[in-house]
Amino acid sequence: MQEHFGSGFAVALTAIFWRESWKYGERAYRYCSLDTGHALAALAFAARLHNWRCIAVSGAGDDQLATLLGMDRTAWWPLEREAPELFCWVSTGPGDRLVSQKLPDSLASSFSKVAFSGRPNRLSAQAMDWVLIEQAADATCKSSASPQPLKLPKGSLRRRQPVDQTAAAVIRRRRSAAKFDPKGYIAKELFGPF
Repeated sequence: MQEHFGSGFAVALTAIFWRESWKYGERAYRYCSLDTGHALAALAFAARLHNWRCIAVSGAGDDQLATLLGMDRTAWWPLEREAPELFCWVSTGPGDRLVSQKLPDSLASSFSKVAFSGRPNRLSAQAMDWVLIEQAADATCKSSASPQPLKLPKGSLRRRQPVDQTAAAVIRRRRSAAKFDPKGYIAKELFGPF
């Protein structure tokens, strides 16, 4: 992969709809998409903290990702399949500025020869068939494509001047972090034996 993308490493994000549907019903598809967006944002923040770049390879198709990850050769339990969501390249090289937005078919097909064995653990003894989730997943299945450049009208984006603060300071100001109780603690014994 480095021959195609340059120095760095790949990250693939996937979803198992049953992990959300037991709780959210047919809204699970939406929550899986939200989780993918949150994971991508966290990955991008983490990459920037190392002076790297995280690039979502938007031209990668779901079939290509399924081949790369062995999902097309996995014996899934009924209603517990894992679906490809997103392929990213984390560019670690200082000179790597452009990363291809396309995943070559030759690269993806070379992974089809990799043998997979075993079967995923069963998530639950009984799963409910939310037909709408599979319909949404099928309707949004992405084929590999040449990404089209995004064209925005001039002046449509305003950028603020960079804040002269560390990432740690910004993260600690988050609403969820601002409510931390600095005097509170949890005894180690409550977490179990170590």
